[in-house]
Amino acid sequence: MVNKKKIKSLAVYIAVVLLLFAFLVPVLQDKIRQNTKPDHPENLTATPVGEINGEELAASSASSDTPASSQELEPDLNTIIWPLEGQVIRGVGLSYAQTFSDYRYHDGIDIQAARGAEVIAALPGKVISKETSKEEKTKITIEHGRGWISVYAHLENAYFEVGDFCQAGDVLGTVNQPGLKEILEGPHLHYSLRHNEQIVNPLDYLPERP
Repeated sequence: MVNKKKIKSLAVYIAVVLLLFAFLVPVLQDKIRQNTKPDHPENLTATPVGEINGEELAASSASSDTPASSQELEPDLNTIIWPLEGQVIRGVGLSYAQTFSDYRYHDGIDIQAARGAEVIAALPGKVISKETSKEEKTKITIEHGRGWISVYAHLENAYFEVGDFCQAGDVLGTVNQPGLKEILEGPHLHYSLRHNEQIVNPLDYLPERP
């Protein structure tokens, strides 16, 4: 009789344990699923492969068209072109300055032009300076790489800004009445060329005119 009661009690105990286990398993499974989900699934959006490739191709194309730095520029002085059509009225070296009525050193060439004449880049490069003063009006300095730079002074308008890259033949600005430094020479472009901070005569590199 006693054994039957013990067996009955044990059976009831096992049944209760099984019921509890059957109830707790689904609850535990839901908890596990919630813990493995991302915190903000709404922020996880897929980007189409085509869009990614398009952006990468655009960035690659832009980087290939524009040099990363002036160090990558490779100047070719054999391709230099005249920045302006006109007569050279003053060269490099000691010459007479009409404005000051004396002889002084001139670090570039002055090319005579009509007001509004367009000045173009003689070589490709990067604009590293743009200044405006009463003495020289607007002056642009372009770096060509390997220590070569060129300067365009007495501009009335300038279309490029510091950091811009230009190609040979791009219009940099226009000529008008020059600054006070060379005002008696009339409208002209003052063009100078330097290599490793040394003055170079542009006429030694510019092509001969027919």
